[in-house]
Amino acid sequence: MTPQIKKIHILLVVAQICLCGYKPSGSGHQPNSFSGTATASSKTQGVVEASVNIPEPSEIRSINGRLDVTLEGKPSKVIVAGKTFVSNVFNGSYIPPVLVVQRGDEVRIRFVNNVGKADIEIDGPQPSNIHTHGMAISPQQPADNAFVVLPSGASSGKMNGSMPHGHDMVAETPKSFPDGSGLQSANVYEYRWKVPPDHAQGLHWYHPHAHGMVEPQVLSGMSGLLVVDGFIQDHYPELAGLKVRRLLLKDIDLPGAKDGDPKTKTINGVSGGIMHMQPGEHQIWEIGNVGSDAFFDLALDGHQFWILGHDGNILLKPVLAKSLFLPAGARVTVVVQAGAKGSYALRSLDVDTGPAGDPNPMVILGKVVVNGPSMDGTAKNLRLEQKAVNRSTIQPVLQDVISLPVTRKRTITFSESRDGKTFYIDGKEFDPARDDITVHVGDVEEWTLLNTTTERHIFHIHQLDFLVEKINENDPDATGLRDTIDLPYAIKGKPGMVRLKIPFTNPLIVGRFPYHCHILEHEDHGMMATVRVLPKVISTP
Repeated sequence: MTPQIKKIHILLVVAQICLCGYKPSGSGHQPNSFSGTATASSKTQGVVEASVNIPEPSEIRSINGRLDVTLEGKPSKVIVAGKTFVSNVFNGSYIPPVLVVQRGDEVRIRFVNNVGKADIEIDGPQPSNIHTHGMAISPQQPADNAFVVLPSGASSGKMNGSMPHGHDMVAETPKSFPDGSGLQSANVYEYRWKVPPDHAQGLHWYHPHAHGMVEPQVLSGMSGLLVVDGFIQDHYPELAGLKVRRLLLKDIDLPGAKDGDPKTKTINGVSGGIMHMQPGEHQIWEIGNVGSDAFFDLALDGHQFWILGHDGNILLKPVLAKSLFLPAGARVTVVVQAGAKGSYALRSLDVDTGPAGDPNPMVILGKVVVNGPSMDGTAKNLRLEQKAVNRSTIQPVLQDVISLPVTRKRTITFSESRDGKTFYIDGKEFDPARDDITVHVGDVEEWTLLNTTTERHIFHIHQLDFLVEKINENDPDATGLRDTIDLPYAIKGKPGMVRLKIPFTNPLIVGRFPYHCHILEHEDHGMMATVRVLPKVISTP
């Protein structure tokens, strides 16, 4: 049945009356004897906190097969990069809790929308919702439906949040369900779904997805990690005892920032912070670019990274990398081994976003201080040269997707207006009342993405992973199974190109969901479209 579509201003009034790529190492040199320090000429950001340890985010784990959590978005006093101000965040924290689930768990996320006026980004109440990025679950209510938006409880009967010029937002009417899920009151909605028993393990994340207001809400700090646990224990049990760090990378325009300046980048809300390791120690770093617009390209002076998984997809064998290229929305799980005693800069390298792109200069995000007794990492290094175990339980499987026959080919073009303020997919601005592509369960499509603009874009599609078959030569992003991929900019009139194989094979994804640029400024200003997945066609004899 076609969802009921209504104009958002009508919906809100009614409701108020009644919410890494990687750069492969060129050598086989093992990361067990590196040394080096940050140079005196290294650039730092305008705000640096001296001698502050990078904190670990809190976490909420499922208990007895169920995760129950309430996430409230509202203005709160936060400290980011050493500055104190009021911003809209989840549960009063710029770095909200990491949600940790297991395969087969039931998930209940009760979202309360009280988004309102703050010191940055948002000057009044705004509609909002929650999208669980990377989760291969139903796009229908009460699960991961990005078209359901809730009014703010702070709106006093009127929504004051601004919309991008020329954008008329529409939404699907929130529904209430007999089990208590769905719409609970005007600004409260309980998302409810199950983690599939064969779901990809690893890093995913959550953030608002109310079109036209996604960028200001995520820039404010409304984003956090969602982990499907068991990855290391199941496939690298020899590493299960290692210290795990979760690093949430975010970009922000701090109070007083000038228009056009590079955004401030932080790790867990800290700029210039410290992490500690012992010589020879291995640690697991779970890293997510859960920011709005910025690219990160992480490098640790004198060290390399063993990549174990990308966008929640487990690699069958670790890959050694010099740096970790992470467009907005991308995630990576890596192992790092500390070198000799010393202090090592953790940098985000310069990213060339194109002549029309926003600046992404090199900055020092923090440092790793190596001190204390040495640890013998020989056995761990040998293990990292071997494949994952229990490979039969790894889903999805790269080779399986490679072997799928293609049923249809499409070319999809990303473009923008001359003034760079309006963005298009196939020449059209987003309209959630329109189905741009219709497929059936079982279809496997090859999409060639063309970027005719002179700035990078980032492709993301909800509800599934795709296979990156080809990307412009020398592009820093990674091929393989992904859900977020860099889309290179045009050079001398030749469009940037990425070729994907997209398997619409999971019956859980029947419904409507978007694909879009994950530079959220671009998404909000039109660079999004909708795919409708219909049930599998059953042939009759």
